[in-house]
Amino acid sequence: METCFINNLSVIKAMRITVFTVLIISFLSCDRQECLSGNPVFAGNSPSSKAYKDELLKELDKPHNASPDYWFKSYEERDSKTYLQFYVQDDSLCAVAELLVKDWSDKKISNIKKVKGMSYGGEAVGIKFRVEKDTNHTELIYVDMDQLID
Repeated sequence: METCFINNLSVIKAMRITVFTVLIISFLSCDRQECLSGNPVFAGNSPSSKAYKDELLKELDKPHNASPDYWFKSYEERDSKTYLQFYVQDDSLCAVAELLVKDWSDKKISNIKKVKGMSYGGEAVGIKFRVEKDTNHTELIYVDMDQLID
């Protein structure tokens, strides 16, 4: 009887260690990885500038940057316009995409506007945007996203 009790305690202890390890790994894998950009255009310009946005589009056009990860960074109001900023990164890209939001009817982002981005910071899956460009401005326009994991 005593051996059975000791074995049960060992099993419970092993299960606790396993659950704790899985939780730690899950927590760590959900965070955005820190990155540093060696790109002088990104380092020397604001994400709202034409130069920055043009460089970001050029980098996103490269085959190895086909599907970077996007993470919510911030909500910005400027010049009577509202923007969502997202970290954009993969093995060779570390930047910020500033997307102008013209239509807030999308339920996936409507609450972000209500709280002005406070408490958001998760991964944005399936970001879609279009580009409006002329000689003086480049604008990235939010179209949709599959999910914001917060």
